[in-house]
Amino acid sequence: MKKWQMNTLFIIVLTVLSFNLFYWVTQKEGFHEDEIFSYGSSNNKYDGVYQRYGDKDEVTQMLFDDILVGNFNEIYSKIIYYLKNPSKFMEKYNKIVDEEQPIWKNNNQAKEYLTIQKDNVFNYFGVFFNQTKDIHPLLFYLVVHIFSSIFLGLFSKYIIFFINLIFFILTCIIIRKILKIYNKEYLSIPAIILY
Repeated sequence: MKKWQMNTLFIIVLTVLSFNLFYWVTQKEGFHEDEIFSYGSSNNKYDGVYQRYGDKDEVTQMLFDDILVGNFNEIYSKIIYYLKNPSKFMEKYNKIVDEEQPIWKNNNQAKEYLTIQKDNVFNYFGVFFNQTKDIHPLLFYLVVHIFSSIFLGLFSKYIIFFINLIFFILTCIIIRKILKIYNKEYLSIPAIILY
């Protein structure tokens, strides 16, 4: 098979696979919890988990309401104090936990958790902060945050779908390049179909 024929066939198969993925995402109803957490981890400025008692977990609440308040010297002193006195940190932490009361959340609070708000556009610190409490790689959440910042206030299954589609296409191209290195380019079509 000639090179232009192989390239054309590869593009046709990749296009068909992409349209197949697009068809199935249009049929999708509802969300899996991981999808919701992906939006929250990318877009919520305080916490990647939708908390039942506010917008921050206990440690984050202590950080933003007690430790990270004041000038640099005050913040530094508090950090050193809690590092030297972990029992005081745990005492304050347990007090917060004991005083927590679940609250009823409305639609706006759920939307704020899932989407970018005007005060959080391109706030990469929030994404980094949320990922310090997670085990997943940061790149995906940064890309979701960028796309969500562009589509300010919009919550749609298509934001993450199109990001995944881009990564899918790039992965197929990489598979083809790897097979080309091993002189097995003729396997690229079956390989991406199996993938």
